[in-house]
Amino acid sequence: MPQKRTHIRPGQKLELALTTRERRAILDHLLCLPPEYATLLGKTPVDEPLLLTLDDLDDFSGYVAAESNHTPDKRLRTILDSAFRKMTALLDTFTDEGPPVTRPTKPTKPAERTSRTKRALAAEQSLAQWRETSSDQAAFLATWAATSLRLAEQKGTKDEKLPSFVLSELDQVVLSTLPSVTPGIRKRVKNGKHSFTRAEASGMVMAIAQEFPKAHPFQQVGLLMTAMSLMAVVEAKPGDPPPNVIVKKFRPAAARKKAVKKAAKKTTAKKPRPKVKP
Repeated sequence: MPQKRTHIRPGQKLELALTTRERRAILDHLLCLPPEYATLLGKTPVDEPLLLTLDDLDDFSGYVAAESNHTPDKRLRTILDSAFRKMTALLDTFTDEGPPVTRPTKPTKPAERTSRTKRALAAEQSLAQWRETSSDQAAFLATWAATSLRLAEQKGTKDEKLPSFVLSELDQVVLSTLPSVTPGIRKRVKNGKHSFTRAEASGMVMAIAQEFPKAHPFQQVGLLMTAMSLMAVVEAKPGDPPPNVIVKKFRPAAARKKAVKKAAKKTTAKKPRPKVKP
């Protein structure tokens, strides 16, 4: 026999107690989370519960379940499952459907619930599409790295040093924190070393391909930019300038200011009037 649920007024808010870890996991990894839930998570102090109606809980839990079902990260799945169980516990305990025992209530709005369900389904579809695109991009990078390494082995240029190129700060941060990159290369990148072989550069692109599907969209932008820099260096022909070096000389700020003032004086200086013959 199903458990009898406690009746509450339609629109009455319930308390959902989420831990700091659960809140952070939801904010960081639920890509399609509606802004009203993100705002509520951000403005509610960690020692206070979130106040949500049953409709909100039903909708919110759908986004959490969608991410939990699709994430390959077991640790993240455990955290999201914990939050989801708290939401379903409230949904199984309370109801605002049907008349209460003491007094009649306003009829519920099934259309609103249907709309929220559609939003949750749309969010799950968008998430699945994003993951498919990420997988395709990772496959492209992995294929390029494998092909580049195979061609280098055939030509005997596997251990050939590439022309020195300057790693940007973004490239250094990305490559020095990737667990798939060997510790030796991570250390060289972190210390500002810019000399690598073709095999090492191709291996770094392969490491980016391995981490790409698991990364957040903002992190994927950095990974992709770093991969493009490495690919451009490997594919560069002898004599070409380093692809990621801006070939432009800038004067020091003091010299630029001095030149600007000098030019301004020339334009504002009064020209002598021509002498008028009597």
